[in-house]
Amino acid sequence: MIKNYLPIVNFLLLLAIAAYILVQRTPEKKAYVLNQRVFDEFKGKKELELKLKQVQDSHKGSLDSMVSLIQQQPGNKGLIEQYQGTLKSFELEQQQLSDRYTADIWKRINQYISEYGKEKGYDFIFGATGNGGLMYANDANNITEEIIPYINNKYETGN
Repeated sequence: MIKNYLPIVNFLLLLAIAAYILVQRTPEKKAYVLNQRVFDEFKGKKELELKLKQVQDSHKGSLDSMVSLIQQQPGNKGLIEQYQGTLKSFELEQQQLSDRYTADIWKRINQYISEYGKEKGYDFIFGATGNGGLMYANDANNITEEIIPYINNKYETGN
């Protein structure tokens, strides 16, 4: 009776081994994007740059007014010190705002690329930054051109 089941057990064992080998040999889906290009062409970046420019223009207007006062009262050291303090304060504020905007942009881009990877079945999407993190990749794996419209659409639709 055991002899009758032995061929079936052997067949099932071979089938299980073959299935395991096939699963193990399934290649991972990998791609890369050019980070700087994605960042530069992200529409959200362009909107935040415009906001930063408005802040800079506002600061420039305030500083120009102070320069006019200084020119009217050339010996007034208090105005000069106030101008220098205001200038440093504005520069610091603009740098902090720029850093915050950059962090917000990357957070959103990373979120969108993660969603894209899940939707398209990627195991990995690497970011090429030009700093040596990705030394070589075949151009066929470059999905930058697919990512840019995807993230811009996500941004525009608010998803």
